[in-house]
Amino acid sequence: MAVDYDLVIVGSTPTAIAAARAALRSQGRVALVSQRSPEEGLGPETPLLPSLSALGAIAQQQPLAHWLGLADSARAELQWPAALAWHHALGDTLAPDPAVLAAQGLEVILGQGAFRREPSLGFNLADRCLRSRAYLIATGSHTGRPAIEGLDAVPYWTPETLATQPPEVLPERLLILGGQGLAVAWAEAFARFGVAVTLITRQPRLLPQAEPEAVALIQAQLEADGVRILTGSPITQARMLDQEVWVQAGNDALAGDRLLVVAAPQPNLTGLNLEAVRVRATPRGLSVKPWLQTAHPRIYACGAVLGGDPAPYIGHHEAAIAVENALWGRRRVPHYQAIPQWVPTQNPLISLGLTEAQASQQYHEDAWVLRCPYKALPQAHLHHQVNGFAKLIVRPSGQILGAHILGPAAPELMSAIALLQESSQGMPALERLIPIAPSYSEVWTQLGQQWRDRRHQRWGPWLEALAAWRRARAR
Repeated sequence: MAVDYDLVIVGSTPTAIAAARAALRSQGRVALVSQRSPEEGLGPETPLLPSLSALGAIAQQQPLAHWLGLADSARAELQWPAALAWHHALGDTLAPDPAVLAAQGLEVILGQGAFRREPSLGFNLADRCLRSRAYLIATGSHTGRPAIEGLDAVPYWTPETLATQPPEVLPERLLILGGQGLAVAWAEAFARFGVAVTLITRQPRLLPQAEPEAVALIQAQLEADGVRILTGSPITQARMLDQEVWVQAGNDALAGDRLLVVAAPQPNLTGLNLEAVRVRATPRGLSVKPWLQTAHPRIYACGAVLGGDPAPYIGHHEAAIAVENALWGRRRVPHYQAIPQWVPTQNPLISLGLTEAQASQQYHEDAWVLRCPYKALPQAHLHHQVNGFAKLIVRPSGQILGAHILGPAAPELMSAIALLQESSQGMPALERLIPIAPSYSEVWTQLGQQWRDRRHQRWGPWLEALAAWRRARAR
């Protein structure tokens, strides 16, 4: 029996929109089911956190006005109502427009549906069934509920509720549960709006998977912004007492006006009827093959619904591959080794590959550490952004084992390393880059020279003997 579509995409997340745009380039017939009510449209495209971080960065630069000879060098005060209005305007600008997507050839269906198996595979809506050659699930994830006694009786925020219903008035005191990158970035953002933030994590340190040197700098900046950090303090209880939120964190009883929970994400799978099509799901995410195909050969999945890092850029990478595999029957796999990890603080931390400790454990003396502080870059001084660094862990051959960049332009700088990783190149290629000066990309010139100097040290005696021999033969 003939089908109506080449691909039906389930979800309206940024990953789903990216998948739809990729599928349209195949000139096939594509439909997208929002899995939201018609009143909700395609949902929020712009998260609140990047907006707050951008405003915080601008405010941090204001006290430097006297360096430029400007008379008014007072610290800028961030105003929450104005920030919220700017965020809403930004969201209206960047949000996907169903009419524009429809004009590009995408059939946008604002509503909810579920899979069916009989009499043939399809996706049931209220008034019809969508039958397609392939289906792609990209419904995203939401913050999971941690096992904390009394949490249900406490009004708490999550990143999702802040995105859809940001508060009109900020609390004076905010307790944040979480120690990963998103929790750290929220702590920084709220602290710069004058909120007294306490960041609580059960881990022995913040960002346990990140390079310790970078974590130390991030923690120092948080503390300078007034954030109180409690590590190794699992929250076991939460309750409301006299209009205050009280939590038991380790041996400490802490009070605040609000609680923000940034816990491990859980997939958005409710109501999809996956059991009918024998697609396996766990509380953490959908189970897929390396090429993003589920247990059903015509159903694929990508993005945060898989249970990995919910960062949109990872979902976009998976979306392009899943669409290609679904439409053309290929078995391409995502190249996760070339995808950096991101801590979205104002000065972001971008990491790729091994940390210094991991490389030393695996490669011993063959793991060379190359480091360039931002204070060695003229561009950093021009922008008064000297608290950062770039670190590469390489082998003598030039193979890059790990890269860690903390500071302005870190995402753009890491793109060069990710490209080298993807193409199996290393320091010889990086050393050949000719950066614009002044720019942050001059960091690669310095690190390339460090690598070359280390190689010369290794072969120093031999090179000296060769030079002496050539001088002796010169006429």
